Amino acid sequence: MEWVWFIGLSAASAIGLLLVVFRLPGTWVIATAAAAHSWHFNWSRPGWIMLVALLAMAIAAELVELLATALAAKQAGASRKAMWGGLAGGFIGMFVLTIPFPVIGTLFGAAAGCFIGAAVAETSVRNDLRQGTYVGIVAALGQVVGAVAKLMIAMAMAGATVGSSLFGLIESVRSRS
Repeated sequence: MEWVWFIGLSAASAIGLLLVVFRLPGTWVIATAAAAHSWHFNWSRPGWIMLVALLAMAIAAELVELLATALAAKQAGASRKAMWGGLAGGFIGMFVLTIPFPVIGTLFGAAAGCFIGAAVAETSVRNDLRQGTYVGIVAALGQVVGAVAKLMIAMAMAGATVGSSLFGLIESVRSRS
């Protein structure tokens, strides 16, 4: 039965990673699967320390993804309106292009929408197309950096969760023999 739980945790972690690629909260799937797995094994695989670390990592991943666009735009000298425009454009672009082009559309749509939202907002505030374009490009790059950072955090979460469970499983098998 331990193998079934291990395979289930591994599958949930893989699904969580796939959800992160689609810009959905897959980090929470990984953390929830780890908590369910730990509960089944009397809070030992993974233990409390790792569960708290997974929770902190999931929160950090969401914050990094959300704030990367705004922080990048701010570094480029963007107005508040442009920062909000980049965030809103990223969400809109992601949803609009996901329907016709599932994986690529999600990633490209988020970056393109972020660019358009930030560029249009900045241009409307400063009446400077060059500055608006620059802010849009930097905001879109921030969006990409945020997505990559969240994926890296999710990969670390999945690896730590599955690794902890695997070590516990191996230890259990060894103790029985």
